[in-house]
Parts: sequence; structure tokens; C-alpha cells
Amino acid sequence: MKSFWKLFIARIKMFLRQKDTLFWMIFFPIMFILIFGLFNFDKMGVSNVALIDNADSEFSKDFVDNLKKVEVLKIDDNYQNEEEAKNAVLDGDLDFVFIIPQNFNLQMTESGPSRVAVEPIQVFYDKSNVQLNGIVFGLLEQFMSGMNIQIFQTPQVFSYEKQEIESKNINYLDVLVPGIIGMSLMQGGLFGIAMSIVSFREKHTLRKLMSTPLRTRSFLLAFVLSNLLISLIQMTLIILISLFIFKVHIFGNIFYLYFIGLLGQLIFLSLGFAVAGVAKTVDAAQGMIQVVSMPMMFLSGVFFSKEALPDVIKNVVSYLPLTPFIEALRKIALQDANLFELQTELLFMGGWLIISITLALRLFRFERE
Repeated sequence: MKSFWKLFIARIKMFLRQKDTLFWMIFFPIMFILIFGLFNFDKMGVSNVALIDNADSEFSKDFVDNLKKVEVLKIDDNYQNEEEAKNAVLDGDLDFVFIIPQNFNLQMTESGPSRVAVEPIQVFYDKSNVQLNGIVFGLLEQFMSGMNIQIFQTPQVFSYEKQEIESKNINYLDVLVPGIIGMSLMQGGLFGIAMSIVSFREKHTLRKLMSTPLRTRSFLLAFVLSNLLISLIQMTLIILISLFIFKVHIFGNIFYLYFIGLLGQLIFLSLGFAVAGVAKTVDAAQGMIQVVSMPMMFLSGVFFSKEALPDVIKNVVSYLPLTPFIEALRKIALQDANLFELQTELLFMGGWLIISITLALRLFRFERE
């Protein structure tokens, strides 16, 4: 038992000295949190608009005042010249320029407002902003229709009632953090085991250790438990930075998060042992880890939902080990799910744990033959 604790502590010290492993396991995921935390995703749907009022009439002023109430449109009053505003669109400083013509006025008759069409407003825009253009033109169409109804007193046959439902205030960073936790534990399990074991084998350290009274069981247990401790530190650092610096919301039970995290870590630790059994050199181990981890990092839903993928790829990705792992973390963090509600994810993770342990037992050897 004494030799086990010595090896356990030595493993922690070695981890702190391995700069490449330390980067992938600790700093790499935290770097993503810090980078994405700098973006304000709530402002992405706002359009910068310049309004040039050439009519300067009471009617045009009322029109402008009503247009300023549209939340998606941020009216910039600094532009009074048409050419200057158009150049700002070309330079990317503005998204739209609305030019109100000189005769933009409503003619009044004895029977009420004239139904003669008013000269249209000119809209200049950057056609490359496809998504934003669709949103703004849709709102503009609704706005014009509403003004026509209001001016000509058209009876409103169809209507709707608003019923508020108070939901959780979830932003992109709330969705991202569980994915980053899953990604970091995957990297930690694969890099933490495979790179260390292969490095030991290359330096013949394993052979020397096996010639001592140290039991194989104690060696493996020290490696696994030290990596599980490191994974707890990983999760804690990511959660603390997310909660206290970027005000990320975690609605579920924190202990459920740690349970799922440790279960996922066991899967990738076992896969790390399997990689260590196949790879002959550290470079080979690193290449194999990248081949295994990179597709999952971008397809399993770390940064974006896998629902956006084509159906065939989405169905394949659903069976990768990282996918149910991240989905379980997200359901706990965002939907306050308990373990009973995670039966599907736990079933897949349990299956992958059996597969990964089987691969580790079949492939892992202390010394290559």
C-alpha cells in the first residue's frame, strides 16, 4: 500500500511537469471558455442602420420615430449624407441604409388619406449578410403592413394574444460549458494515459518498475486514480471560471455532473490504455489520439448541436462515446435532469465503458513483444 501512495503522488508530480499534457488537459479547454466568453452573442441579431430623411415632414418624422422602436434595428444618427452612409455599408460599419424620398408624404382628401402610392423608401444593404437580411426585410415588411392598416383603419379580422411563459435564461455559453467539460475529460483521459505509458515504455521505465516488488495492480490503480483526481480538478476549474467570471448558469445537481464526468473519464482512460497498447512511440500515440479525438470534438456537439448535421452523419455520430457523454452533461446542467432521466445516455456510456475496458485488456501490454 505504501508503494501505491508513493506512485500515486509521483504520478501527480509527473503530470505537473509534463507541459504538453498539462496544456491539453487544463489550459486548452479553459482557453476555449475564455475566448467564447469574450463574445456577446445577444448582440448578434442587431442591425446597424442609417436613416436619411430627405422629406423632413411630420409624416416622415412619425415614420422614423416608429421605426426606432423596432428592437432589431439600431438607428445610427451620425449619418446625414447618402454617399457617406453607402460607403459605410461598403466598409462594414453599417448593415443597412434607409433613404426616405423628398415626397414621402401622405396626401389627405375629404374622404380621408389618399390611397395613391407613396414613393417607396430606398434600402441599400450588403447582400453577403444573408441571414441578417432575411430577418430585417421580414420585419420591415411587417412594419409597413402595420402602418398601412393603422393609416387606413382597416379592420383587424385575425389577431393573437400573448401569453408569457417564464423559461430559463439560457445563452450560448451555458450550452458550451458542458461540451467543454466533456472535451477536456476526453483529452485528459486519452493524453494522460497513452502519452505517459508510451513515454515510460520508450525509456524502459516500465521494465525497470516491473523488476521491483511493485505489483502490476498497484501501478495501474495509481495511474487510474491519479487521472481521476486530475479530472476532478479539471472539471472544478472549468466550472468555477464559468460560474464566477462569465456568470454561466448551471441548473442541475452538481454531484450528478461530477458522477457523469467520472464515468466519462473512465471510458476515455480505458481507450487511452488501448492506444498505449498499440502505439510504439510517443509521436505515434499523439497522432492516434488526434485521429480519435478530433472528429468527436467537432461532430459530437461540443461547440454546435449535432442536429445541424446531415441525417446519415448524425446517426453515426450518435454512437460515438463523446456524444452521450456531452448530452448527459447538458441535460443535467440545463434541464436539471436526474440520473433516472438519463437512461438512454447512461446505457450508451455503459456500453462504451464495457467496450473500452475490453479493448484495453486485449491491447494493453507493459512491454511490446
